[in-house]
Amino acid sequence: MMRYFFRNSFLLSSFIFFIILTSCSPTKDASFAEEDTLSRVVVTSDETEIVGGVDDPIIDTLNGFYEGEYVAVSQGVDSWYLAQIVAFDGGKTNLRYMDNDTDSKDFVELMKLDTVDIQKNDRVWALFGDGIRFRQGIVKEMEQDSVVVKFEGYNDGKVHFLRLFKDEE
Repeated sequence: MMRYFFRNSFLLSSFIFFIILTSCSPTKDASFAEEDTLSRVVVTSDETEIVGGVDDPIIDTLNGFYEGEYVAVSQGVDSWYLAQIVAFDGGKTNLRYMDNDTDSKDFVELMKLDTVDIQKNDRVWALFGDGIRFRQGIVKEMEQDSVVVKFEGYNDGKVHFLRLFKDEE
C-alpha cells in the first residue's frame, strides 16, 4: 500500500514540475516577430544573388544550388563524395559530409544530383553502399524511383534517382 502511495506521489510531483517548467519558457517579444517576416537578400562580390525568406531555403540563383541540397563533391580525379550544402559564403558553399566532416568548396567542384536524362546502359556515378562516396557504374535497370547499377568490380546496387549523376565522359 505504501509502495503505491510513493509511486503516485512521485508521478504527481513530476507532473507539477513539468507544468512549472513549461510555463517558464521564454516568449517572443516584438523584435523577434518583426525579424521573422524579413527576407534575406545578399549580393556577393561575384554578383551571385542569394534569395530566400527566413523559413524558405536560401537559393543561389546564379549557380542553381540551394541550402539543404545534397550534392556530389569532387575530391580529385575520379573521386566524388556526398555532402549537404549548409550555407553560402561568397563564391563558395559550406558543406557537411555524411561522416559529419565540414568543408568549404567552390561551385565548380559540386555536381547536382540531377537525373532527368538517365537511361538504361548510361554510365553514371552512383552512391555506393557505404552512403558516403560515389562509384562509377552502368545503369542496368530502371525502376519507378531508383535504378539498378552495375558497379565495376562490385555487386550490383539499387540506387535512388537523387543519389546519382550522369558520367560526363
